[in-house]
Amino acid sequence: MIWMTTPFIVKNFSKSAMDKKIMILAGLMSMSVACSVKQEFDPLPSSDDKVYITASFPEMTKVTFSDVGDALDLVWDEDDYITVVSGKVSEKYEIVSYEGNVATFAGKSVHGDSYDIILSYSGDEYLHRSYHGQTQSTVASVDHLKYDAVLKGVSDYNDIRFTSAWAEEHGGVLIQNGCLLLHFQMPEDAGHIKTVTLSAEDEIFYATNSADGERTNELSIIMNNADMQDDNVIKAYIMTSMQEANIPAETELTLTVVSNLGTWSKKFIPGESKLEAGKKNIIKLNSRNWTVPAGVGTESDPYILRTAEDLRLMASKLGSEKKYVAMVNDIDASAISTWPSISYNKSLDFNGNNRTISNFSPATFSNEYAGFVAILNGRIANLSIIDAKITGAEGKACGILCGYLGRSNAQNFGEIENVHVEGVVNGKANGVGGLVGILGSGTIQRCSADVEVYNNKDNTTSGYRTGGLVGYYNDGSTTNVCEISDCWTAGIIKGGMQKTGGIIGEVFGNSSYENTNPLTIQNCYSTASVEGMRVVGGIVGYAGSKEPTSVMKCIAWNEMIKATGTNHNQYSSGAVVARTYVFHTLKDCYRIPDINFSCIFQDIEGVEAYVCDQDNADSNNKLIVGTYGEEGSIYKENECSNWYPYHGKTAMAGVTLSSVARSLKWDETIWDLSSALPKLIR
Repeated sequence: MIWMTTPFIVKNFSKSAMDKKIMILAGLMSMSVACSVKQEFDPLPSSDDKVYITASFPEMTKVTFSDVGDALDLVWDEDDYITVVSGKVSEKYEIVSYEGNVATFAGKSVHGDSYDIILSYSGDEYLHRSYHGQTQSTVASVDHLKYDAVLKGVSDYNDIRFTSAWAEEHGGVLIQNGCLLLHFQMPEDAGHIKTVTLSAEDEIFYATNSADGERTNELSIIMNNADMQDDNVIKAYIMTSMQEANIPAETELTLTVVSNLGTWSKKFIPGESKLEAGKKNIIKLNSRNWTVPAGVGTESDPYILRTAEDLRLMASKLGSEKKYVAMVNDIDASAISTWPSISYNKSLDFNGNNRTISNFSPATFSNEYAGFVAILNGRIANLSIIDAKITGAEGKACGILCGYLGRSNAQNFGEIENVHVEGVVNGKANGVGGLVGILGSGTIQRCSADVEVYNNKDNTTSGYRTGGLVGYYNDGSTTNVCEISDCWTAGIIKGGMQKTGGIIGEVFGNSSYENTNPLTIQNCYSTASVEGMRVVGGIVGYAGSKEPTSVMKCIAWNEMIKATGTNHNQYSSGAVVARTYVFHTLKDCYRIPDINFSCIFQDIEGVEAYVCDQDNADSNNKLIVGTYGEEGSIYKENECSNWYPYHGKTAMAGVTLSSVARSLKWDETIWDLSSALPKLIR
């Protein structure tokens, strides 16, 4: 049903200003109260035949745009003008002042018996005004609306009022554009709104103000990924033509909404009705009978995951061409026992929309790398995976999110952003991590892992490269990328023989070439308990790549850092980095006061390594303070392959981790530092 309401009278805009503001008053405030300030502009050049005219809107203009009765505050501004046309004579009258709803304009006198008075258009320009491409900023805003009006065939132009009564009194008519309000409710999983369109099979709508102009079968509004309101109600305001569109009785209309999660639609028959000019016309629909999108895998129409079965079938829809996937519900994956392969030959862009997959614990994985994705070639973002249990095959990397991120030959690239994982990872491989087993080429940003990670749990004589976030970085080409930023880990990280870290177990570099993209780890912290036989670090186990590695503004707040072996072969462990090279950049890192750090040193019975404060270091200012022998002992560059722990500086007693992060100027649009532990803003 289409409801017709109050005549549609709103403030005019200059013809080029589609985004002219219409201010909504909080209550039913009249225009005459809100616009009482007098405005005067620079006078026009003096002329003997210059005349002044006035124009006004009605003093009380209360156009109801919502159920609560908001009013529109209609004001003049300095861009407004009036064109007076009589026969072949046309004169532009420019605004010189206004007060309240009355404005004064000046221009040359026009003589004639009948006049067309056009608001902010020159001549018949208004007839060609297009109503395509309208944009609304939110799902209920009206700041895009523009008022078009013409007083046609009137006998006078001295004291103008843009009302039908004034036009009739002066022998003419008022022609105005209209407005269509589409008022409806979307399902909860609709996402962010891109466009709203009302369409018919036939071209029954006018695209311009001309009766002979273009016809169209649809009216639409662009919303540019507008956020849904809590009640999922959308109020789409579409300006319509001065020409009235008749809707025949049996006409079927389709309402189509495109969001970032696909295309929604519903059909209805409103009955015989009319989109009237000069009025606000309303189509109000309920929330039922939407055609739910399944998606086709494109960016604008992604595959939609609602159930565990949708999740299980996801891999079968992927291929070498990138496919887009979006979650719209939380999914319990406990019924999935066998997980199909998603490998590097299946390009994926996965948007979790801040939904959660719980109980992801397949008994078997069809790919050698165990994880939600075996080898990520693409992007995963805005997802939580909780209560997960991942068991990797012997000798094969594993992690809750992916076994391998990108590939070490840089032929594939992976991105992970805003992902949180919780669960247990058991592996027996070089590369076991809470989030990712091996990072080949890719970036990890704003991620977290509250996990238990065990590498070769029952046999500590092997099991290398274990991390709370990443097992290790395998740099296999000159163009590989590895960036880890704004991440945290918690829980238990227990490695095997060596190279265990709270964030990453090892940074490995191929010595046969020089990578142009050195690894960066910054703005990360770990509270995890980290344990292994040797080379155990609160943030990084082994920073051993040939290329310079940067570890910056990281905080080792670990419950425990413990190297359990007694035969270390001169390997080290450290609060921030267990073993590093002198040419790496180690900058502004801190450790918890009274750190629980344990490491037997250099095969000397009863002698333990200790932590100490160390200055920032890079290739030009090499790390010089060691933790073996006497305090202040010097690192020996010619023995850089042996023992070089980095402990950063101890935080002041009594401070919180968040206060340390704030002192390091961590980005507070990313981090919530209001409590003792920093939290990522999801």
